[in-house]
Amino acid sequence: MTTFTYNKTARENVNQYVALTDQRTAKVVALYNAGMRKGHTITPANKQGLSLTNPTDWAKLHGDILATQSEADQALAKMPNKSMAEKGTAKGDKQRADKKRVNNRVSKYVTDLGAKLAGLEKNDGALTKDGTVKRAPQVAKPKSVKDIRSAHTKLANACGDVTDHPNILEYTIRLAHALEAIQGGAK
Repeated sequence: MTTFTYNKTARENVNQYVALTDQRTAKVVALYNAGMRKGHTITPANKQGLSLTNPTDWAKLHGDILATQSEADQALAKMPNKSMAEKGTAKGDKQRADKKRVNNRVSKYVTDLGAKLAGLEKNDGALTKDGTVKRAPQVAKPKSVKDIRSAHTKLANACGDVTDHPNILEYTIRLAHALEAIQGGAK
């Protein structure tokens, strides 16, 4: 496994990745060739141990992406919650919503970068015939016990409504939808 250090070159590549839409693929490949992997775009607080980065490099990545945003957006993202107007007031709610919008945009860039790096990892650094990064296949999220309980409740509701709708076809359709929601089992 190659090691990756978040350095000045990586910073420049991240900044150009965000700012130059047309050159994103080349920048992602440059980051990949320098040793950056999808795990470097996963928060170090991840409980599954998927992160390959440390809190300092994680903060640098987010800071560099934030630096490509407008000064007003940077100020919003850096505004401490305590300095905002009261929660529940129109001004306070707007400030919090604006900060969340900017932080979500930064997270979108990190997620997109991670997906492209995952595609390169999956294809050993190879690009598609048209010169783009092939995305890694999506992995279905395993069903949790909560998901199965919710699906079971839907099934019970569908069965309970049979007296309201004696049409067997409609009952069968509801039952099929509920069973489809349960499909997958608990992990």
